Amino acid sequence: MLTGVTLLILSELDNKPHNAFVKCFARHKKARNQAFATLVEVGFQLVEQKAIDLLLGLQQVWFKGEEPMTNEWTPEKVMKLGE
Repeated sequence: MLTGVTLLILSELDNKPHNAFVKCFARHKKARNQAFATLVEVGFQLVEQKAIDLLLGLQQVWFKGEEPMTNEWTPEKVMKLGE
């Protein structure tokens, strides 16, 4: 029996370094921008290199339009873009 469900709204998380990694996947662009700015500010110290490559690749895809989103993306392709 399910008694309750916790709903996490990524765009409403505080702009704290410990929330930044997951907030990068928020629906709202403004929240994602804040999360990336927080990660840059703390120097990505809280995140492993593979995760950094993935985030930087996603940032290029989402914000800079490096390639159209019609492409099939794998984590490996996105990490390569972020390197």
